[in-house]
Amino acid sequence: MEDKKQSQNKKTKVVDKLFGRPKKKIDKNVFENLMKIQCTKEEICAVLMVSENTLLNWVKENYDGATFCAVFSSFKAVGRASLRRIQYDQAEKNPRMAIWLGKQYLGQRDTDRDKPQDDDPIDEFINAVLNVKKEEKGEEDNGEN
Repeated sequence: MEDKKQSQNKKTKVVDKLFGRPKKKIDKNVFENLMKIQCTKEEICAVLMVSENTLLNWVKENYDGATFCAVFSSFKAVGRASLRRIQYDQAEKNPRMAIWLGKQYLGQRDTDRDKPQDDDPIDEFINAVLNVKKEEKGEEDNGEN
């Protein structure tokens, strides 16, 4: 009977051992910081030195079964908020950089404020003045003949 227990103990010890390579350790803080600066999945894998499958499995294990896309979206929002804060700080020193960042990541764009509108009162006034000048010049030419 005792021999049977010993053989069962040996079997359970073998089952308890993990086979294959040890799991890669991923620093959660580094991963989250990479997500905040909107690194791609490939870039994150390269920095963490893991395969895409390893990363996807790790995300599911560490974020309650969430997909990479869901986790990325949440950290992307944090990154955008941080970028907006930096943009405000940066605008005091370098407005061109702030404008570029806003266009690239925040969906901001130039407006057509500088283009005159069809019903722009200034354009109407300028055209009226030019017409009056043309009429005056035409009357002067007619008076000379």
